[in-house]
Amino acid sequence: MDQLADLSTTKLAPEGTDLWKTRYNNFAPRIGVAYRIHDEPGRETVLRASFGMFYDTGNNQASSGYTGVGRSTSEYYYGSPFPLTAAQYASIPQPSTATPYAAGQYGGVSAYDPHLKLPYVFQWNTALEQMLGEKQSVSFTFVGSHGRRLLTQQTYYPGNLGNLNFTNAGILGYSTPLTVTAGRATSDYNAPQVQFERRINQGLQFHASYTWSHSIDEASTNYTIDELLRGDSYFDIRNNFQLTLTYNIPGTYHNLFASALLRDWSADVREFARSSAPVNVTSTTDLDPALGLELVYQADIVPGQPFYLYGDQYPGRRRINPAAFTTASAGQNGDLGRNALRGFDAVDTDLAVHREFRLTEALHLQARIESFNLFNRPIMGAINNTLNSLNTFGLASSTLNNQLGGAGLMNPLYQVGGPRSTQISLKFQF
Repeated sequence: MDQLADLSTTKLAPEGTDLWKTRYNNFAPRIGVAYRIHDEPGRETVLRASFGMFYDTGNNQASSGYTGVGRSTSEYYYGSPFPLTAAQYASIPQPSTATPYAAGQYGGVSAYDPHLKLPYVFQWNTALEQMLGEKQSVSFTFVGSHGRRLLTQQTYYPGNLGNLNFTNAGILGYSTPLTVTAGRATSDYNAPQVQFERRINQGLQFHASYTWSHSIDEASTNYTIDELLRGDSYFDIRNNFQLTLTYNIPGTYHNLFASALLRDWSADVREFARSSAPVNVTSTTDLDPALGLELVYQADIVPGQPFYLYGDQYPGRRRINPAAFTTASAGQNGDLGRNALRGFDAVDTDLAVHREFRLTEALHLQARIESFNLFNRPIMGAINNTLNSLNTFGLASSTLNNQLGGAGLMNPLYQVGGPRSTQISLKFQF
């Protein structure tokens, strides 16, 4: 775009203009230091600290410049033989730089702030590690980050501000959309951590960690967002506990058959527990007439009403109370902050018992029994946060495993939050 300060007059920059200006002063220093405070064997104390500055290249956002700023047209032929005839090719409208950017010719325009600068983040950590004998250690760490100029994409409607370059589409009164990528958001993250580790000793290996963290930002994603409102991040998990344990089960058997069957088994335990993720209750979506920007507005709090309802009739035995909130006045944010409410905690225990049988010098048989979500705890997923969905607002629609990406799309049974499942496997090794 030629400028973004006044959307009532903005237009596409001349053909051949760079999407953004190249900058050569993005210096990103990094430094780390370690100091041994105490070096008595079994009582060593080590202090570590590091700091770094990092830039994000914004590659995902950069690629959108070639779909929006570039020009293309299309035509659909149904039931026509292939290849097309010369007349059909000739009937396809040719892309043009002419204005206005009418909705019939342009599904939308993607553009960049002409003064776009790369986002950056400062990261730092300090750790104190203390040995407790030869096999055990405990560490205390503080981790922080400070992000600025983070990329955001927001959709504007310049035609609604009188810009004749973007004609009205006649759809809900909106003109041709203009999606702008700019460095508007910030983020801050702080987390003290504690970790205990025991290396294998007398058949026991143990690792436990706990993190208390707080993440704050104006936008937790850099794709099309509807508001810039500072609050808890969508991924702000305050408490996170992890435990892994491996134990070689002892036992001495005088009976040869019992000894061959029961000795040398090992057990692996994994415990995962975290607190809930935020829920952002929204009320209405509307076009700000002064900015030409589509915004999502927060709800208003109804005094005297509890935020949550409890009972067996609700998935996960809890629901966000629809009566506790109401739609804010037109064009105004309500007094309920962004991500002010919380969803469901997640607790999961996995257990594996295994043994390796040596059949010959080169041939081994490994037997393994694994149980996922051993105690069959239900872990509820995302909650409907749209206030005008009266029948389903505040309710979880499914368990967490059905909402996770990756392998969960193919087989949610093995994702965190799935029902208890047990599998038995035998594997020959040679």
